[in-house]
Amino acid sequence: MGIAPYKYFTYDGESSRNYDVYLTGDGVFNAPERAVEMVEIPGRNGNYALDQGKFNNISVTYKAGIVDYSESDFADKVSAVRNWLCSKVGYKRLSDDYNPNEYRMAVFKSGVNIDHVDLKTGEFEITFDCKPQRWLTSGETATAVANNGTLSNPTLFDSEPLLAVKGYGTIGFNGFEIEINNEVMGDVIVAEANDVYWPTTWTTTIQADLLNTSDTFVVNAEFMIQHTKTSANQVTSITLGTATGCSAVYIVPHTVNVVMDSATFTKGTSATATCSIAYSAVTTNTGTVSCTQTCTVTYNGTDTLAFSMSGTNITNTANKKRARHGAIYGDSTVSVLGNPTYIDCEIGECYMLKNSEIISLNQYIDLGSDLPTLASGTNTFTYDNTVTELKVTPRWWKV
Repeated sequence: MGIAPYKYFTYDGESSRNYDVYLTGDGVFNAPERAVEMVEIPGRNGNYALDQGKFNNISVTYKAGIVDYSESDFADKVSAVRNWLCSKVGYKRLSDDYNPNEYRMAVFKSGVNIDHVDLKTGEFEITFDCKPQRWLTSGETATAVANNGTLSNPTLFDSEPLLAVKGYGTIGFNGFEIEINNEVMGDVIVAEANDVYWPTTWTTTIQADLLNTSDTFVVNAEFMIQHTKTSANQVTSITLGTATGCSAVYIVPHTVNVVMDSATFTKGTSATATCSIAYSAVTTNTGTVSCTQTCTVTYNGTDTLAFSMSGTNITNTANKKRARHGAIYGDSTVSVLGNPTYIDCEIGECYMLKNSEIISLNQYIDLGSDLPTLASGTNTFTYDNTVTELKVTPRWWKV
């Protein structure tokens, strides 16, 4: 097994200790080269330094050793090391025991050429092509920040944080503003039907892919009570009575418009909301008829709403009441999403996670012309009251 006093490195979550590979010397952690172009200007002494505002990648080389006390196992261990390092594709996390509070993003690029002293021991160099940053592990923790709260950047470099936001509105820090439109939080339910005769029930599938279990959403329902006006028993006037769970507007002598009060549902929980309106309808033949109409919205707990209407009919076959128009819609002024909106300021991506699936929200969030960063020193966060929670993963780094 590995020799305890030696140091080890970890690549893509796996320690070199597992392969009895140890470090025989400190890793080469020189500063990366800054991307600067020296431009010669005729008639001017010296060159102009055109700074591109970035650092170039850096090569990091470890001197390593491998040992096994069994001659027969040594060749197998060498093979295992080669396959471990060479099987990785793309940037992977790299850290070592010399710098336990830092890590790099690295691509293994050198071969594994082992100079064996005998059939039990060997020495070699391992070279990684690394991004220029040395990220601090202290910058990996998501921290809840209150309105007018602060985060202090302990480095000399601007970092590109990951934000997790509940609610919508404007978030400001370090001179940047991020706009989260309320369409992310509302307008998730839209359905309507015309010329619906009742008693009737019709259903609509809601856009529940943005909702996790236990998330809430608000529903309004609207419908018209319209009686015919062309038969011998036509409705000539309507007098409104008691309304429960709704508001009603008398439009013309034969029509009442009903708006159901907002009803809150929770994904994963079946529920029903009702409203009713009482009115008196005066007809040409029957006289005054007392009527009650009821609207019911039933949620099945997953992705379906059922809209139904029932009540008293005026007793003439040609004069059955009907819904000229019915609609169910979400309230875009109410936050309906409990899961956070993620804003990655490094790559300019905005998204939500739904059962580990990434749902892009770029069309709803404005990051401005420049991607937001956290400056060295104190950063103060401000946001609208419609933002109910802000968590910041700062991603501090240095060279």
